[in-house]
Amino acid sequence: MKPLLRLKQGVFIALVLLIGLVLVATATVVSINQQRNDVLEQSVAARKISRLSTRMLVLTHTASEYMTETNIRQWWVVHQSISDELDHLHFSDESGDLSRQLDGRLGDLAALFSGFSHLQHSDQLNLDERRNSVLTDRLISEAEQLAELSYKISDMAFERQEALTHQRKMIVLVFTLLFGINSLLLLLLIRYRVVRPLEQIENAANAMRAGNLNARCNLPEGDELGDVAAALDSLALELNNKLADVTSTTHLLEVAGRMCGVGAWTLDTNTHALSWSKQTYAIVEADFTRQPTLEEAIALYPEESATKLSKALDDAARTGSDVNMELQLRTYKGNLIWVHVFGEVIWQGEGAKRKPWMIRGAFQNITDRRRVEEEIRQAKEVAESASKAKGEFLSNISHEIRTPLNAVVGLAYILKQSKLDSSQLEFVEKLENAGRGLIDLVSGVLDVSKIEAGAMELEKRPFSARHLMDSLADLMTGAVA
Repeated sequence: MKPLLRLKQGVFIALVLLIGLVLVATATVVSINQQRNDVLEQSVAARKISRLSTRMLVLTHTASEYMTETNIRQWWVVHQSISDELDHLHFSDESGDLSRQLDGRLGDLAALFSGFSHLQHSDQLNLDERRNSVLTDRLISEAEQLAELSYKISDMAFERQEALTHQRKMIVLVFTLLFGINSLLLLLLIRYRVVRPLEQIENAANAMRAGNLNARCNLPEGDELGDVAAALDSLALELNNKLADVTSTTHLLEVAGRMCGVGAWTLDTNTHALSWSKQTYAIVEADFTRQPTLEEAIALYPEESATKLSKALDDAARTGSDVNMELQLRTYKGNLIWVHVFGEVIWQGEGAKRKPWMIRGAFQNITDRRRVEEEIRQAKEVAESASKAKGEFLSNISHEIRTPLNAVVGLAYILKQSKLDSSQLEFVEKLENAGRGLIDLVSGVLDVSKIEAGAMELEKRPFSARHLMDSLADLMTGAVA
């Protein structure tokens, strides 16, 4: 199933929500803290008003009994302090009505105290005690109401402060819960969209590293990790196909190597690590499958062959030249064989950094071929000796035959010069022609010997075709007769 959102989109949305929650929570808490600080200042002012109202009540009692300049001055100082503190109160709800009532009561109390203090200092001291008592009671009552209002304002400010504190706690709790939920969702997103796919990719990679190229991630495409997993699966499939091709090719090469008796070997020019194919083990008749060291492999060759091979390998590692030589080797079972060692250099790097990296080559048992070549060489020597003997025999026998033939031809020529009748002359001429034909035949045999010896030279001279044919006819006529 293809995911609705890609991984980076989901993480981006979660982070945006998380940052948004943090900003909103911070702004809300800052606003509530500001309100709480304002309420705290008003609560402090309300408590001061409460204390000052209580002191004013005490001063009112004292002034009603002992009206002195000091008491009056203290009373007015407290009154001014209460007025100053009322300026710090800025309630907009029920506490605001109480503060306005407190302000009104304070004004009435100031008017009453002013009138009372004026009467106490006037000449009308003979007023009846009842009226004085009424003013005193009224003044004390106003002072008590003022104190009561101040306490109510203080209590309401304290309740407002507690409410804001509770509201701040609730908002912090709500945002903490939302932050926790968002963090949980982010963790779930990371767990199921990041960690689990990474675990599947890691398991598949470990299985591939262990040699199981059939392992797959099996993740849906649509996000970043899904695309990576799909690319890894595609790469594993391609590698699996290539490995199948390489395995098939290697098997065919091994079959061909067994048929031709050719093995393979590789040599790391840096570490001198040597590797043999199965057919190479069979050629050297090794009863183990571990990879031998280079020194162990060179020790199989006789001293002269080992020296040649070591020099050829050093030259290849230094200059990049190929290795191509036929050497004798003694197998692990003690058999002395001939092998053909061939190697070519594999280069690594480019430009000035290019250097020989590995020598890769073939290893063939050529003992049968060397035996056949030796047999052919010996047969050739025998044939050349026989041919030489035959040439010498023909040369000798030809000279031996030519001597009496020359005598026969010479006597026939002398006999032809004597007085002979026509029939005798004809017989003598035929005898002469036959002798000369035998001489030419012997000369031909000598020419064959010269041809075989490589000393034949052609001679250019004029001849009569008619005379040649007549001589051939006479010679063949005699042979037929």
